[in-house]
Amino acid sequence: MKDLKRFLKYPFLYWFLASFVSLFLFAKLSEEVILDQSANALDIQISNWVYTLRTPFLTNVMKLVTDSASTVSVIILISLLLLVLFLLKKKKYIIPILLSTSVGSALVLILKEVTKRARPLTQNALVAETSYSFPSGHAMFAVAVYGLVFYFLFKNTKNKWLKGLIAFVCLLVISLIGFSRIYLGAHWPTDVLASYLLGGSIVCFLIGILEVMDLVKKHKKMI
Repeated sequence: MKDLKRFLKYPFLYWFLASFVSLFLFAKLSEEVILDQSANALDIQISNWVYTLRTPFLTNVMKLVTDSASTVSVIILISLLLLVLFLLKKKKYIIPILLSTSVGSALVLILKEVTKRARPLTQNALVAETSYSFPSGHAMFAVAVYGLVFYFLFKNTKNKWLKGLIAFVCLLVISLIGFSRIYLGAHWPTDVLASYLLGGSIVCFLIGILEVMDLVKKHKKMI
């Protein structure tokens, strides 16, 4: 019981544990998708169901949503974010943002070439894509960038209701970006889920590092 209480006192342990669990689940999912191919049938069923939801209006909305995690959008967002962080003297957040996006991007490129998974059938695609399918770069960017952005906002907000709103918006944005990739026929559901798990592992690890830095800083002030 004492060990549990000690564990609960250090939030960074939650983040490191979440990072490990996410990475483990990513590895298991990758094994099923690439080696066993046991998830392929479920991928097809879910994708076909999502395609039945298509309407002209919703398609336009999903294209806007997916563009918010495109390479160009992410570069613009990161540039603006780094400028804001610099002006607000929150420089400790700059390196995690750069690490999250650069490591995430590199892993996506490597995994696509290693797995060489084909995308959904072209007749089901509403957007043109030329690279391999696994994992989803858009979903990775959604977690790697927006996940950290919302963490920074959450961390620096004192109002509980506002914290709840930030958490809700964060989950909604990330979920919509992933859903848009399936809806538009650009990715299989497991491509998106894999990116969520891998991106989440990276983000949780970096947040854990930030929490450790905060703890060390508080300890030095007490000395």
